[in-house]
Amino acid sequence: MQSWNRQLLRFLTVLLLTMEVSAGGGNYTPTKLLNPLETTLPKELWPLMMEEPKVIFRVKVQPDGQILDAVAVEATHFGLLEKAEKKILEARFEPALLNGQPTIGKITVTITFYDPEQRAWKRGFGGFPQGGNPSDAVERRIFEMNPDQFRYAECQPNELDQPLQIVESKFFLIHPPDEPPRKGKVLVKYLIDHDGHVHMPDILKSDDEFLTLSVLKTLEETRFAPPRRNGKPALVAVRQPFNFD
Repeated sequence: MQSWNRQLLRFLTVLLLTMEVSAGGGNYTPTKLLNPLETTLPKELWPLMMEEPKVIFRVKVQPDGQILDAVAVEATHFGLLEKAEKKILEARFEPALLNGQPTIGKITVTITFYDPEQRAWKRGFGGFPQGGNPSDAVERRIFEMNPDQFRYAECQPNELDQPLQIVESKFFLIHPPDEPPRKGKVLVKYLIDHDGHVHMPDILKSDDEFLTLSVLKTLEETRFAPPRRNGKPALVAVRQPFNFD
C-alpha cells in the first residue's frame, strides 16, 4: 500500500483542477510570454538554406511564472530540437489568472532561428553566404526535395518503426489512509517526446479522483524508448486506458 502524501495530493489536485481552466469557468486571463525567443541556427544546418526555421512548444506555466512542463510539438527540422529545448528554459512568463489569482496556464511558444551569415549579408556586411562544398549542395537538394522527411511533428503509435516500449516506470496507487484502494477506470491522453519522456497528460475520463492522481503520478515516473518514425525522431500522441480492478 502506498503511504499517503498530503503534499503530493495537494499538488496533483491543483494540477488536475487547472487542466480545464482554459476551457471555461470563472474570469480567466491567459498566460503571456514576456520575452521573444530567437537563437542562431545550428551550424550543421546552415547549408540547407531553410526559410523561417522554427520550433513550436506547448508549455504549462506554474502560478509563479516558472515552467511546469514544456514539449516541442513541431519543428522545421529535427536537428533544431536540442538547441530549442535549451532555449525554452530562458522563457519568462506572466502567469495565468483565475478570478484575479495566479493559476496554472498553458501557452504555445515559438522559437525562431536565423543564420548569422545570411543576416549579415542582408544587412550589407560581407559577401553572399554560398555555403561551401559539393556535400553541402547535395544535402540542400535532398532537403529541398522532401522537407517533410526532416520535419518533427506529432504522429500516432501505429506510425512508428517499432511499438512503444517502456524502459522505466513506477506504479502508484494513491488512496486515503485506512481505506482500501479504489476501483475503476481512467482514460488519459499524453505526448511522448523524441527522448521518450511523457508530457502534458490530460484526463479524458475517470471513475475516481484518487485513481486520476495515481495515473498522473505513474506517468510522471514513466519513460519510453526514444520513438522513431522512418528512422527519424518522433513525437507520439497516446490515448491509454488504465483499469484498476
